[in-house]
Amino acid sequence: MKFDPTESYSQRNMDIPQNLALHKFKELVVNLITIGSEAGTQKSIIGPIGAVADEMAVDFDTYFTRSYPLYVEFGLLNAAQVEKLLELDQFFNQHSGSAMPDFWKDDQLDKHPDWAIARSMANAILGILKLDDVRLICTHKEIFENMPTGRRLVAVSTQTSLVR
Repeated sequence: MKFDPTESYSQRNMDIPQNLALHKFKELVVNLITIGSEAGTQKSIIGPIGAVADEMAVDFDTYFTRSYPLYVEFGLLNAAQVEKLLELDQFFNQHSGSAMPDFWKDDQLDKHPDWAIARSMANAILGILKLDDVRLICTHKEIFENMPTGRRLVAVSTQTSLVR
């Protein structure tokens, strides 16, 4: 099966396993680009709501850790690529919980030296996937509610697309 990062797989029928694999794999690529980006870009991609470091790790868990057998099944990843992704997974696991709480603070994204390691690992993975030339375009739409005390942010939607 051929993967095209510019394709909008989310518009396909997700009841078909190949379409689901392609859609989730694209989200993994978005996640790797996000992890591989500088702190300011990471914050911009994730948006104004949420913990940026945590969101990146949760997305990696969702789109790699829980999904990679599907990618292998459909030929989107080979054993060597899985090995590199598992190294990033292990890196995040070593930092989880009480092991390194400062690593997960958003104000440390540009200060903690291990974030430079995570960025390097993510960018190296994009290279072995031959997707290091793919760029992420991200737009956010914020929805506010008028309150007697002023406007209140009630929702944020994010749209991402990949370009070569």
